[in-house]
Amino acid sequence: NEVEILHKVDHPHIAKYFETYDEPNYIYMVMELLPGGELYDKIIDNLTPFTEKEASQIVYKCIKALNHCHDLNIIHRDPKPENIVFDAEKEPKIIDFGLAIDQPKENCWMDSVGSPYYMAPEMLFGKYGKEVDVWSMGVIIFQLLTGEYPFDGYTPATIAEKIRIGSFDMPKNISKNAQDLLSGMLEYRYDRRMNFKDCLEHPWFTKPTDVKINFETINRLKAYKAQSVLKEAVMNQLIKQLSPQVTKQLREQFDAIDTDKNGILDIKELEQAA
Repeated sequence: NEVEILHKVDHPHIAKYFETYDEPNYIYMVMELLPGGELYDKIIDNLTPFTEKEASQIVYKCIKALNHCHDLNIIHRDPKPENIVFDAEKEPKIIDFGLAIDQPKENCWMDSVGSPYYMAPEMLFGKYGKEVDVWSMGVIIFQLLTGEYPFDGYTPATIAEKIRIGSFDMPKNISKNAQDLLSGMLEYRYDRRMNFKDCLEHPWFTKPTDVKINFETINRLKAYKAQSVLKEAVMNQLIKQLSPQVTKQLREQFDAIDTDKNGILDIKELEQAA
């Protein structure tokens, strides 16, 4: 499915797909080289104060890329900072279409997938459409400007409950235009939420300000990045230490829970397995 979707998309801010090589146990995808690091790498490594104007320029390009996907009826379903990567010319690119899907029809029943912090309320209930990508990008903008999540928690269940309620504290130390944009992108009701075309015409993008993102926010982003790297390193090390027998057992358990055999565990399947 990912390869099929990558064949359809063609945008300067989407990582280019070149070729696939198949082996009996592996599939190798040849993608565009992106040596510039992830979104937060660019911010926390910047030696000069980062401004809302600079943030808006990066996000604008990402939203244009996702709007291109929406024009093709493709939902990414997993926009997050780790999936925004820079090329050698410091241009942002959207990557990882592993969870992307061709939308069969408007706001239909689909699997609840993605990263908990960035999931829209309607995705938790299983009936959603393209609007979930707008919500995710709203969360990214919120985090980019504050270093915090609008909906935070120590467990996925806690995060999900806060998202279901849908209320969050609007940060006071960002511009009025940023606050207005976030209100539209993080609108609880998907039918009232801004779409990407509306976002691209918003003053936060068309008339950006040089409001500086404070150092406390930068430090929070550094902590987020460090936590993400640590989690990935620990998981990789644990996986390497698993014996073939344990790996086989985990695969069998996964296959037993994955009742629709799509390779992804959604909330309904996890609840049925509990």
